[in-house]
Amino acid sequence: MAHNTGLTHWLLRHAKLVLGLIALVGLLGVWFSWLLWQLLSSKEHQVVAEQQRSAATLLVERVQEDLEEQLRSFARFGRRIESLEQFDTHSWQHESHVQLEDFSSWHVLVLIDRQYRLRHVFTRAGDLPLEQAHYQQVLRRFSGLAEQAREQRRDAMTPPHLTRHNRLGQGHLVPLYDPQGAFIGWLYGGFFVGELMARALIPMIEQGYVIRLQQGEQVIFDNDPERRLGNSQGVATHSPLYLRDTRYDIWLEPSEALVSAGFTDWPQWVLLASLLNTALLMLALFYNYRRLQAEQAVRQSKLLVQELLALTGQAADALLVMKPEGRQVLYASPRLLELTGHANEAAIQRLLKERPSALTPEPERWQADFTPGKTHEFRAQLAHTNGSLRTVDVSARGVLFHRERFVLYSCRDASQRMAVEQALKEQSLLDGLTGLHNRRAFDQAIARAIDGLQAGAPCTLVMLDVDYFKRFNDSLGHQAGDDCLRELGQLLSDNTRRDSEQAFRYGGEEFALLLEGDSNAAGKAAEHIRLALQQRAITHPQSPLGEVTISLGLAEGLAQQSAEAWLKAADQALYQAKQQGRNCVVKADA
Repeated sequence: MAHNTGLTHWLLRHAKLVLGLIALVGLLGVWFSWLLWQLLSSKEHQVVAEQQRSAATLLVERVQEDLEEQLRSFARFGRRIESLEQFDTHSWQHESHVQLEDFSSWHVLVLIDRQYRLRHVFTRAGDLPLEQAHYQQVLRRFSGLAEQAREQRRDAMTPPHLTRHNRLGQGHLVPLYDPQGAFIGWLYGGFFVGELMARALIPMIEQGYVIRLQQGEQVIFDNDPERRLGNSQGVATHSPLYLRDTRYDIWLEPSEALVSAGFTDWPQWVLLASLLNTALLMLALFYNYRRLQAEQAVRQSKLLVQELLALTGQAADALLVMKPEGRQVLYASPRLLELTGHANEAAIQRLLKERPSALTPEPERWQADFTPGKTHEFRAQLAHTNGSLRTVDVSARGVLFHRERFVLYSCRDASQRMAVEQALKEQSLLDGLTGLHNRRAFDQAIARAIDGLQAGAPCTLVMLDVDYFKRFNDSLGHQAGDDCLRELGQLLSDNTRRDSEQAFRYGGEEFALLLEGDSNAAGKAAEHIRLALQQRAITHPQSPLGEVTISLGLAEGLAQQSAEAWLKAADQALYQAKQQGRNCVVKADA
């Protein structure tokens, strides 16, 4: 008491010094406010930049998927060629025209026999004899790659090379086999890399990105060659883009308008609030320093202790303080008593000594030798006196105080966090656009369906996609395309209400259904869905029918069939539906 009174008297005797200290506190407050504003502004810029990087990465992944889908479509065309029993020049021209209908960047298709002779050539790029002579040289150049594709029974991609038009191109080789598995030749498709990439990058350009695409040092595409990437307040994002084994490098930078839309005024508001707090603090110090008295300091100290004790008792976390030796309980918060149903610390002390398993099913986890200064986190269960169990996240920290060891346990109810984790897990199996199950969920579901087939439960796979969907997107825009896919997704969801039926977005405009029963029942369901979509009469200005239609291919599952074989059968049926004029349902051959 005497010491505090003497200090108060000293402060009162040195008023100028005290005022100088108050002014110093004000200057420090202003300096801290400026630092805080700088920190918040920098942090906001980092957050906006990271958001732009994430958005750019998602766009690159979408482009990657679009490119892969073109390669998969070309491979399916190879399978179509294999299935044709008779194949003349007219059939080749027709099939080639159908294949390249929606892929304007592909400029040549070549059918090659086992002796590297060109059986048929379909080209968009000019004089046919010159094209034949050029691709005869190209095939000799990549004969080693063609032989490797034949031996491995898989398609291959040639490295980038200059075509006779002095443009960078690549080729896709698909080995062909007859129904008995004998090798019969290759299907070769060539495309101009620049045109292919330019079309794939249209969605990024529409969203306001500056894009540069390179292969090595060669610039293939640049929608703003006069601008240097990295000059705006956005962040240039570099990502690799692959066409099979060939790597391209893509740099993207959002426009300044796109980046500026992500900033807010809250750092300035925080600065204003901090300066105001500094001013209020200075006023409080100025008007109250003369009233410092020993009795008031004691009362404030006591009040602070009481508030701290009240906060500890009302905290959301349950607290337990123990001495490891003898399992002595020093403190148990009211929240811990509420979670366990016990009246006081003494009851918990008694259980820990006599029957610790009555408090928690895994008492050994709570009895570890915690090193002072280190924190251990684990998930455990607390038992209530009514027999129920409550899952909690525990943070345990060893403390050394006056040469004695203590352990502080902080327990937080984990039920809400577990619910969020489960919700995130379920969300990862849904398609963000249509709300249907996604490709990952489809892979899991088809594996379960195969198990059911082996147990005698019939099931049919239906593959469907939107006819002339690329034309729909090109004519009405990607937003209209997304709306169309959402409406189709809702239609499929409305027609697969039973637990044994599921609808999936397989990729792009392609969907899949797993329906209980044989192909006859599934065929009726598929036809019902096709007619239901026609009744909605969604306008399609580039379709011969004038409205959005779908083609469906279905295959009934076999007991000893693999998922790949089942999917291939349904996919071939879908391809046949396309060949028969679209807007129809085709069953796979038994």
